[in-house]
Amino acid sequence: PSAREWPFGIKRDPVPVSRLLIVRTTRATREAAAIAREAAAIARQVLATSMPADPRLAIEALTDTVAWPGPSLIWARQRRDGSISLVAEPSARSRR
Repeated sequence: PSAREWPFGIKRDPVPVSRLLIVRTTRATREAAAIAREAAAIARQVLATSMPADPRLAIEALTDTVAWPGPSLIWARQRRDGSISLVAEPSARSRR
């Protein structure tokens, strides 16, 4: 159900995306992310190496005229009103 608004509108020409991972923030995905954070150093290094760009800059590039920063990971959260918000990392509130 959270995908009904995708692709969401962009006010300008589409930005070419080299690589982007948007993860729906659910208990299961947050638990998977927590497990990944606790995994061996090589697993953390692979994720950091494959998506090194600052997710805040990636969100800004999707919603403004800022240049695409490169491969990044962005979290998607469905709000109570049904709209979608993109966040650089899950908030402490959504981790409960």
